[in-house]
Amino acid sequence: IDLAKVEKDEKLDGYYCLVTSELDMPDEEVWANYAELHDIEDNFRVSKHELLLRPAFVWTESSIKAHVLICFVSLLIFRILRRLSNNSFTTDEIFEGIRSYNCNFGGNGYYIFSKMNEVIETFNEILDLGLKEHYMNLKEIKKSLKY
Repeated sequence: IDLAKVEKDEKLDGYYCLVTSELDMPDEEVWANYAELHDIEDNFRVSKHELLLRPAFVWTESSIKAHVLICFVSLLIFRILRRLSNNSFTTDEIFEGIRSYNCNFGGNGYYIFSKMNEVIETFNEILDLGLKEHYMNLKEIKKSLKY
């Protein structure tokens, strides 16, 4: 064991070191740019894993463009929701919360909404979606969506 190297490394314990070629950029700006990199990488991860941007099982140019557009708009909506909630939830929590909320036809013209969760309750409150009703007919659903 190279004790001199261990001692040198220990001096940096508790520090986060960034290496950059931007010698004229203030330290705060370097750090801010690095922090934005995490957001960019998260956008790629969400696009690939949650929105299934790739692999795309479409072949025509118009279908590929439509698929990418749908994924991009979905990512935009996701980011807006995240910001509206003051980043209260992780990416995984938001997607799991949305995926677990569902609606089934219950007969007699009524739909049953189930699996209300913290994510859905939060966005329902923020956006005033009227999702507290567990049973709604098509007219009520359309009115809620129109609003």
